[in-house]
Amino acid sequence: MSFLHLLKERQIFKFNSKIGSYYFNLRKKGFKNTQTKSSAVSYALETIRSILQKTTHPVVMDFGCFDGHVLGEMKKVVDKKIKLIGIDFNTSILTMAKKQHTGIHFYKKDICAGNFKKFTRSSDMVLCINTLHEIYSIYGRRGKKAAFDEQTGKRAVGKALKNIAVCLKKNGVCILFDGVAPSLPPKKLMTIQFSSVHAKNTFLQFVKEYKTFSPLCTMLDTYTYQTNVQTFSYYITKHQFLHTPVWKIEQDECYQYFTKEQFIKVCKHVQLKVEHIECFSPKCNTWQQQIKILDLNPSFFTIHILIEAKKQ
Repeated sequence: MSFLHLLKERQIFKFNSKIGSYYFNLRKKGFKNTQTKSSAVSYALETIRSILQKTTHPVVMDFGCFDGHVLGEMKKVVDKKIKLIGIDFNTSILTMAKKQHTGIHFYKKDICAGNFKKFTRSSDMVLCINTLHEIYSIYGRRGKKAAFDEQTGKRAVGKALKNIAVCLKKNGVCILFDGVAPSLPPKKLMTIQFSSVHAKNTFLQFVKEYKTFSPLCTMLDTYTYQTNVQTFSYYITKHQFLHTPVWKIEQDECYQYFTKEQFIKVCKHVQLKVEHIECFSPKCNTWQQQIKILDLNPSFFTIHILIEAKKQ
C-alpha cells in the first residue's frame, strides 16, 4: 500500500464502521478523564475567557477537530460572540460535525500539507488535541511495507506546527495536547519483571505484533526480561488496544515522537514560545500492577503532554 493510498484511506475513513465506533466511544471517554483530553479542554476554556477580556470577537481554530466536540463545548460556555473554525481531513467525520454543530465553520484540510494562507494571522487561539501523533504516524510510514521513517514523521509534525503558527495573530495562543516520549535515550536498556503469566504474555504479544518499530525483548528468566526505553514506552500506550477492533490500525501508529525538550525546541523554531507545560500519566497503576521496572524510576514514563505556547 502506497503512502498516498494510506492518506486517502484516512481521508475517507467512515466512523459508522465497527472500528470507527470504537474510536468514537474511546474519544468520548477521554473527554471525561481529567488527566487526558478534558484537561486540554478545560485549559482552553480558561484561556478563551482570558482572551475575551482583551477582545470582543475572538477567532478560535481547532486543528484535527474530529466531530467538533471541543468547539461545541466552547460555544456552550462562552456567552459572547466568537468565531469557531474546525479543520479536519476526514470526509465522514466532517459531515457528522456539520450536522451536529450549527454556527461553526468546518473546513477539510490536511494540517500538514494544506494551504492555510487565507487564515494567516487570523486566530486568537488554535487548539490541537491528540492530532499530531496521527500526522507523525501517517507521514512517517511511506507505505504498509516500507520501514517507518522517524525523521520524515517529525518533519511533518513540524510543518503542522508551522501552519498553526501561521494562523495565529501575534501573541495568539496555541493549546497542544498529545503523547510525549521519555527524556531518556530510546535505546537505553532496562529490566522489567512481570507479576503473572498473563502480564508476560500480553507484553510478548505486543512485541510480536507491533509494526512501527522493531521492539526489543530478551528473556533473562521466567518472569524477567530486558527491553529498552522505546519499546516499553510504546507498550504502555498501546497495550490497551490489544484484542480490540482497532489493533490493526494501532500497531502501525506511534503516540510518542517528541520529548518535552524537543517539543519546546520545535515550537521555538516556528515562533511559538512555550508559556506552560506539564506531563502526566493517567492509569499508570494499571501497568505498574503488572510490570515492575527493576533499574529505572517509573516516573520517567509519562504518557501525555499539555502545552500552552504563544505566537511571537
